[in-house]
Amino acid sequence: MENEFTFTFETLQHKIPNCKVVHSTKELDYFKSPSRIFVRFNKDESYSEISQNSCKFYVGDYLKSYPKILIDWLFEPSFLEIIRQRGIYFLHAGACVKNGKTVIFPASSGSGKTTLTMTLLKGGFSLLSDDKVFFKKDSNSCFSFATPLKVTEEAFKFLELKGDYNTSYQGKILIPRENLQTVDSGIPKVFLFLKLTQGKSKLEKIDKTSAFMKLLSPSLTLCNPEAVKIQLAVMKKILLVSECYNLHFGQDFEDVPKNISALL
Repeated sequence: MENEFTFTFETLQHKIPNCKVVHSTKELDYFKSPSRIFVRFNKDESYSEISQNSCKFYVGDYLKSYPKILIDWLFEPSFLEIIRQRGIYFLHAGACVKNGKTVIFPASSGSGKTTLTMTLLKGGFSLLSDDKVFFKKDSNSCFSFATPLKVTEEAFKFLELKGDYNTSYQGKILIPRENLQTVDSGIPKVFLFLKLTQGKSKLEKIDKTSAFMKLLSPSLTLCNPEAVKIQLAVMKKILLVSECYNLHFGQDFEDVPKNISALL
């Protein structure tokens, strides 16, 4: 069938063919040839080979021993590249919804994204995503994939949750979405860019150009220039109908949901 896509796994026996490195992170390198994208996990040189209709994983000894890490560090980034080639784009961001309107907070790990998610959930918001928010090229809405919420033990206590849950390989508690108030999609209304601070929180309105520049890092890997061009156009379209703020995020957890609700 024309639209059929296959995933296969093989034992690592050879290295990536010579081709251009187009993007790198601490753990991963991305390579591109005229017809393929390669994503390499540098700890044991396992890699994926992504073509138009298939994705092959060549898995080394380390990832074979830790399949949970394989999912996070090789399967997931490969999957994100595959869906981007098919018109679905993502931001590394948390997102919560109230009355159908979505607050999106793009941020890297350690910037307060999960803490803000917890705070909004306690303040009457519904969860869209705590890590990745997805957009389609021809849609004004955003959506998430139904993955568990990953929280630290401290955040678990903050939510006042009860019960026994599985944990990730990083030691985070995995809370199924059915245990939380969630939604599958929403209309973007507000973008918040987080910065942790002491004392009370403060909102600072910023212009669309500054917000657009802030979105570049959490949204892009530079494997496919045409896909990147389309994604930037999608982000621009959504920002034009949204309000944008810096949130200096303090410890006044009861007031934050009220202040953000007022923006909606």
